[in-house]
Amino acid sequence: MVIGRENDILRLPDGTTMTSQYFAWAFLYMQGVRRYRAIQKTLSRLVILIVEDGTSTRGQIRDWILDKCDDIAAHGMEIVIEFVDEIPLTTAGKYVFFISELEAKEGGA
Repeated sequence: MVIGRENDILRLPDGTTMTSQYFAWAFLYMQGVRRYRAIQKTLSRLVILIVEDGTSTRGQIRDWILDKCDDIAAHGMEIVIEFVDEIPLTTAGKYVFFISELEAKEGGA
């Protein structure tokens, strides 16, 4: 049996867990976005960083994301969208689209 890294798991307030691949599929055809990163700050707060590409308005992007994340919000998760100029690569030069900042006591790694 292969066990994935715990920081690749989105943990929802009601105890439900989802793989971080949810974002890769849900945001696959997101227009107006050059890059994004979802960061689980707490068990009940998810921050989504967005770097725009200029082809959609912020309102359109926000509405699209909130629609795609509706099932996550239904489990009690607050979705916060922040527009930023850049999302840095990791020290290894890789793009990471999901980060969990949960401590073990909150149900994270």
